[in-house]
Amino acid sequence: MGVKINDSNIIYLHDDPNNIYEQEYIEDTNILLTDIKNTYFNLRMHQTDFVSIGNNVIIRKYIFSNEHDISLNIKFLVHSKLLSDTNNFVSGKEIQDGLMQYSHDYNMAIISNGVKSDSYKLHGADEAINVGILQDKDYIGMTNNSAVSYDVGTLNPGEKREFSIIIYVGENKEKKALDDIESEINKIRKLDVKKELSQAKSYWRKYVKAHTAHNITNANVYSERINKIYRRTILLFPLLINSTTGGISASMEVDEEFSKCGRYAYCWPRDSIYVTKALDYLRMEKDTEKFYKVFCKNTQSKSGMWEQRFFTDGTLAPCWGYQIDETASVVYRNI
Repeated sequence: MGVKINDSNIIYLHDDPNNIYEQEYIEDTNILLTDIKNTYFNLRMHQTDFVSIGNNVIIRKYIFSNEHDISLNIKFLVHSKLLSDTNNFVSGKEIQDGLMQYSHDYNMAIISNGVKSDSYKLHGADEAINVGILQDKDYIGMTNNSAVSYDVGTLNPGEKREFSIIIYVGENKEKKALDDIESEINKIRKLDVKKELSQAKSYWRKYVKAHTAHNITNANVYSERINKIYRRTILLFPLLINSTTGGISASMEVDEEFSKCGRYAYCWPRDSIYVTKALDYLRMEKDTEKFYKVFCKNTQSKSGMWEQRFFTDGTLAPCWGYQIDETASVVYRNI
């Protein structure tokens, strides 16, 4: 995500030397608030990220505020490059106020709510995105690297503008025909963002309440900090657990180039038994039970052992040899 302000090149929201950031969660939710202030143009961008409870979408809600003493003409740019292998090509396609990208197994759409798209680039987005001017004559193309531009308009000093970007991800299992996929995207386009945000808040707060087994009642700063960590832990675990198999990821991975991480988005039986102990404390016994009765049952070898690590769906992950504590930990935890 980035902005082109007046005649500037693209200013990426996640990484610009003139940006100042503040982040926090809405209390007792997995809804993330990011306040971005671009000090060069004095443009404040308040970003709210959340996942819809009933739809396969990520919603990114924005409020732009012009804190400068001059008018700011703003284009909002989305640059999307999908990872793929050589036998599963990704294509891009222009759609109403957005961009669709698809492969054999998946389709993804970037659509807007509150702003209109004014241009797009299917091929050569890397070269075009820097200057923030997108032009393309094709409506569809064989490329995994595309971009779309939205016209936020001119904000006068003190003026605000609100809009949302909706990112939809679909799996081509039941709906494979283009008409079916586009019908699903059109349904997503009509989502009420305010209602979706309210539902997400309600869902997570009920989740925290249902799993709060302990409350530290001493009224001091230390106790408040412990309580905050405790409740944030409740919100973390459902993001790590495969709800179908019970597999527990050791950590979330957001570093696509693996430049700053150790590739921990796998399920180690040894690591997971420590998590299940915590789950028991948090009234998440059903998740513990699913891990042992579904995941461990499905991944145990005929010899009785468990390999070093797995994907959370139970398939074997890349390994570097048998580690006896993987098996011993599972056995010990069930004695």
